[in-house]
Amino acid sequence: MSSASSLLLPPEPIAHLRAYDPQADAGHAVRVAQLSLDIARVFGEPVDRDDLYLVACLHDLGKADLHHLARLPRPLTPDERAAMEAHPRRGAEMVESFIGVSAPVKSWVLHHHERYDGRGYPHGMAGEDIPLGARIIAIADVYDALTSDRPYRPGWGPGEARAYVLDQAGTRFDPHLTLAFELLTA
Repeated sequence: MSSASSLLLPPEPIAHLRAYDPQADAGHAVRVAQLSLDIARVFGEPVDRDDLYLVACLHDLGKADLHHLARLPRPLTPDERAAMEAHPRRGAEMVESFIGVSAPVKSWVLHHHERYDGRGYPHGMAGEDIPLGARIIAIADVYDALTSDRPYRPGWGPGEARAYVLDQAGTRFDPHLTLAFELLTA
């Protein structure tokens, strides 16, 4: 996938990420941030690009003490899954405390694992009740996670990951944002 954006992105959010989580995957953070900005640009809905970049870089900050779980070569146990699913809440609290972001921006971190059909977490929000920034980051996060190698599976090819995202339009992802992703990755 090629990025049509030529925006030079500031390093500060990555410095924040590294300060609070030296083991964080900064590459994932930057790729999610760039794809989020590109989706927002194609979608055309007004969203503060600086806030979107900041939150996309810091969306997984709540995983700071969970890296051991991400490296397991097996499915998570129910207790491990519960700990992992608490990371958006923890990350939102961390972002608010050390950067002092606004409530809407904090909500993007908190809700980036909500699903358009209401079956996500932490609150089971659905549709456009999920903040726009969180809906954008969700697509970019999943796409990058799928195309990245994990201890329990190799990364998917870009076409396979793209097809998955498109297939999840209206269930996992906002169908309008998924269309922007489709146009971006055509």
